Amino acid sequence: MSHFFTKIAKISLWILVPLVLTSGTKFESTTSEEKVFSGEYLLRASGTTNQNLIGTVNFETITRTKQDGVRFSILKLTLKNTDDATRHTIQFLISKPKKLGQISKGSYQVSKKSQGLLNNFDGVFGFADIYVLGEMPFFAKSGEIKINHINDERLGGTLKFKLKNAKGQFIDLSGDFIATKK
Repeated sequence: MSHFFTKIAKISLWILVPLVLTSGTKFESTTSEEKVFSGEYLLRASGTTNQNLIGTVNFETITRTKQDGVRFSILKLTLKNTDDATRHTIQFLISKPKKLGQISKGSYQVSKKSQGLLNNFDGVFGFADIYVLGEMPFFAKSGEIKINHINDERLGGTLKFKLKNAKGQFIDLSGDFIATKK
């Protein structure tokens, strides 16, 4: 009888192991550097500085109306770390005319037409203050934010940007985030 159970166990393993290996199941990494939890981000910076940037991230949604009556949906994404060694603040604004709907899943590119924070625009405007690099802020010149999921409490996605300051220094930022509602 025990020989019968041993054979069934072996046959089950021969069927189960190849099934698991070929099923395409992705196993989640357990290293903390590769995981992003709710309310956190992990970005890789290269260029003027080469380091990983981590911290807390939140978002808020607002609607603004221009003088001509055109309404804009705006999503404000704020990334922040207050550790002395890597202290930084990064902010991205995603804006689009309200007539095109709310900001939702999708890809949003840096706006070439934005002239500053006060003007409404269609696209992304971003800036970063990385304190070890001085007081001169970096502004997003190119790149995108991909929103993979969004609901009333969380927003998750990836970002990839090239930022430049007035001295001509640049930073490439890329990584993942899961923002919580502010």
